[in-house]
Amino acid sequence: MTMPIVDWQELDHEKSPPMATEEILHLVPAFHTECDTKCLVILPHAVFDDIMLHLKGNCTIERIGVLTGRPYTKLPSGQLLVCVDAAFSVDDIHATDIRVAIQKSEWKDVWRRLSVSAESRIIGWYHSHPGHGVFLSATDRGTQSLWFAQEWKVAIVVDPIRDEYQAFTGASGTPTPVLLI
Repeated sequence: MTMPIVDWQELDHEKSPPMATEEILHLVPAFHTECDTKCLVILPHAVFDDIMLHLKGNCTIERIGVLTGRPYTKLPSGQLLVCVDAAFSVDDIHATDIRVAIQKSEWKDVWRRLSVSAESRIIGWYHSHPGHGVFLSATDRGTQSLWFAQEWKVAIVVDPIRDEYQAFTGASGTPTPVLLI
């Protein structure tokens, strides 16, 4: 059976993310509930560990992966909560020490491994900058702006050598707090 290649941008045209449920709000500790930020990334320790295991697996090249999860809106503030539920590594056969990309031919395998549904969808990507620090390069900003432009879409950049990480959201790649749970 051949898996269709889905245009995943079509999945994300809803006008605004659904309201956060009490279960989701319970994940956010009291000191973060009043956090003055437009968006907050909620990342389980187990998913963070998976990301780090992948990115530390080879620190001589940049590595990349896809994040799934679900965005929510916290009322009455309108703050966005981006709940990551899984990270999927992507083969980095074309990677160098300063560049990595998901090739068109690799998306078929990505889709085969993902289960994207109404509850969970591609919400972003992650990649490494081994020894270079955590920032969005001009190329990263272009990728974020083109493919992950919704305010709640996230890029997580990790420097696995320095043990640093930072999330960025929306088309402009705004630095965004990460809440490890």
